[in-house]
Amino acid sequence: MPTRRSLLRSGLAALPLGAANLRFAFAQGAPDNLVLCLTGIGPETAPESLAAVAEVFISNAIPLCLVLEGDAPLSPAMEIAADLARREPGLVELVAGYAPGEASERYFQMLAAGALRRHLSDLAEVGAPEGEPLVARSVFTRGKGDGVDFPAFRSAGFHALLALGGDGGAARLSSIGRQQIVYSGGVELDLKTGVDAAIARAEALVQAAGNGLLALRVPSGAAPEAALLAGFESVAARLREAMDRGSRRCTRPIDLVLRLSAQPPAGLAIVLKPESENALQPGGVIAGLIGELDRNGLPYTLVRDEVQGTGASAYCVAADTQLGATEAIPPCVLDMTGAGVSETDPFHVVLFEGGAATGPYLGQDARLWIPLLRGRDLARLSPDALATASDHAILVTAGDVPTELDRTALALSLARLRDRGAAQFFPVADLADNLVAPAPILGRFQSARMRRHSDPPQSGRLAALERDRLRDDAALAWRFFARHSNEKTGMGAGTVQKSGSSLISFQQATLWDLGSQVQGIVAAREIGLIDTEEAGAGITAIFDHVPVQTIDGLRLPPLFLATDSGVALRRGFDLCDSARMLIALASARDAGLVSEAYASEFFESWDIAATLRDGRPFDHKGGGWVEAFQNHCTPYVRRGLAGWGIEVASPYPQPDGGDNADFCMRLLHSVAFIGHYATEPLLLEATELGHSAASRCLGEVLFDAQISSFETTGRLKCVSEISLHEAPWFTYQGLRVDLPGEQGWVIKAPNPDPAYATDAFRASVEAISAKAAYLWAAHYPHPYSQRLVSLVREKARVEGSGFSVGVFTGSGEPVPGYTDINTNGVILSAIAYQLRNRG
Repeated sequence: MPTRRSLLRSGLAALPLGAANLRFAFAQGAPDNLVLCLTGIGPETAPESLAAVAEVFISNAIPLCLVLEGDAPLSPAMEIAADLARREPGLVELVAGYAPGEASERYFQMLAAGALRRHLSDLAEVGAPEGEPLVARSVFTRGKGDGVDFPAFRSAGFHALLALGGDGGAARLSSIGRQQIVYSGGVELDLKTGVDAAIARAEALVQAAGNGLLALRVPSGAAPEAALLAGFESVAARLREAMDRGSRRCTRPIDLVLRLSAQPPAGLAIVLKPESENALQPGGVIAGLIGELDRNGLPYTLVRDEVQGTGASAYCVAADTQLGATEAIPPCVLDMTGAGVSETDPFHVVLFEGGAATGPYLGQDARLWIPLLRGRDLARLSPDALATASDHAILVTAGDVPTELDRTALALSLARLRDRGAAQFFPVADLADNLVAPAPILGRFQSARMRRHSDPPQSGRLAALERDRLRDDAALAWRFFARHSNEKTGMGAGTVQKSGSSLISFQQATLWDLGSQVQGIVAAREIGLIDTEEAGAGITAIFDHVPVQTIDGLRLPPLFLATDSGVALRRGFDLCDSARMLIALASARDAGLVSEAYASEFFESWDIAATLRDGRPFDHKGGGWVEAFQNHCTPYVRRGLAGWGIEVASPYPQPDGGDNADFCMRLLHSVAFIGHYATEPLLLEATELGHSAASRCLGEVLFDAQISSFETTGRLKCVSEISLHEAPWFTYQGLRVDLPGEQGWVIKAPNPDPAYATDAFRASVEAISAKAAYLWAAHYPHPYSQRLVSLVREKARVEGSGFSVGVFTGSGEPVPGYTDINTNGVILSAIAYQLRNRG
């Protein structure tokens, strides 16, 4: 008759329970669970010490976890732990120790989980006999799980979190994520600090009501002394007694996962790689296997060497496949060597040859790497071993199933695995979705990376007709400045509104507005709308009439000024606006429209550098200095002021090792921390200073998000800050990358009135920004960008006075008769950029 220990050793304890057993396991009156862990197993642990302590519990048939801690290379004690787990598969579970880092965002937690998985993969290979893969699927941490976003760990194949913390009372068991549990609470004891006290604490935990988590530290150094070992034996005796009388069920975390999960935890994908098209023809080997899989209701994914004409979601491609611009690019790639996928490739899933001992992980390339089992390995892997390996793809070629009997046997064995609840089967793309917890930033990045290949911007020279249209557009935009600039100051009106047959000019502006005008004048001269003399005179007049105020002894420009007199209207200082004016001054100097001496003298008339504190920007508003560091304008300011010899810190990370996925993902998380962003100043930076790694990443993501929104809703998106013809007179419209889909679009008024925070208000003012449309056309030439420009041309012309600020998305009508200095200045700059680079 088999003993309890022999049953446990055979692995039966790890089998999933049926529905009746599941109800019994958690029914009222069932014994409370207790999870026992041996902790502190690392480089300092003597292997004989671990072996002696573990044997105390193994000999009593008490299931236990061995917690491997630290990020040091493999140690002899860790190898002993692996040995024990292989020798006692139903009793011993390896658990990964984890100390949470500072980053709480889900993406970075996925990376941490992936690093933990890769660290453990070396251990899984040590002494592994064929057919007995060893994969740690549980994580141990201290502190009640604070700082651990455990659904993120599913991407690395982790199913259970043991979170040690609290007052040493009952442990709480809860399901989370996808086929995951969290078991939190309990107590950790170190018998070296006092054997009797530790035994008493352990006894109290065993006798207490509710679930329990008991962690015992393994002594470091040599084998434990007799008294210490006797203490462990005393704890084991108490646990064994509680198990025998039915008051405690000692169990492992993976057993709890199998009991509590509504679905089998293991996820598998069948991947078929035909060696030729003949294998897919009637009578072909792979075609025959497909028939068997279909008969058994098993999904599969094909690997193809070409993608044209295929349904992308059902396919992967080989790593050496030549990709063209096509909408059929699949999400996954088969890369047997691990070296055939480049940073710029569109795929977000990589299948690699990792073997049964390796788990999936999210890499710093923002891709999910899923290990492959080879079809030739299936014969030596038992069904239990295959399910225990968890979260793999199974690669099958014609050589693996040459006969009809082989194909039938494989399909039936996999179907049995599914039917007994040991594994779920998915197409590769669906397996990836099941493993990766929802992470909007990651999704937006991957979507933009895919579009870079499937639907990229279209380079090439402008058609003659479009060049003529752009010149006509530039002429209309210039009419705003020709008609509405003050003869004395040279400054354009801040806004102009049509009222009946007359125009009302509002003669006030910020330095941001005037910076747009100066850049517009530089562009008008480049396009040929005005000559050098007129451009230079206009720019000089503007700078000559910018007033200077004194704030705390510093000479600085004001927040607002009167454009018809140059008089300051509002005291204060805004570094972003002032920096834009200096960027425009540099553009005028570089274009030869003002002299080097003039530009330097003007720059030195402001004490800009003194407004910075440790490189961080400050504004003066509301009567005091306010830090302005966490702002999407700061990186633009940083680049602009660098040309004047002023160093400014940036809230954005700086690229390290190139413009890659890791940098872009870190950047997007920094952006999310600040809030929504929009076309400006993102593409103003690209127009005036050239693209940076940050502007390129953010531009691609925003461009893709706008097109994706249009593809989903049929409504055009073109977001930026925009003036309005009525209260609240201004809105910021942009994207929050940390919210999914349409939830990410933000429309915010600077006025805090609740009336401007309703869905009805946002719908009424959502608009396609005219200036943003031309910026997108300049930097991302694409049918979508052209559609935006065409709409603005058709709807937003204010004859004789430039372009309206935009077109309302809901009505398709322009902001009525309302134009401004910013819109027309930026349109001129964007057109000049496009003619210069594509004309």
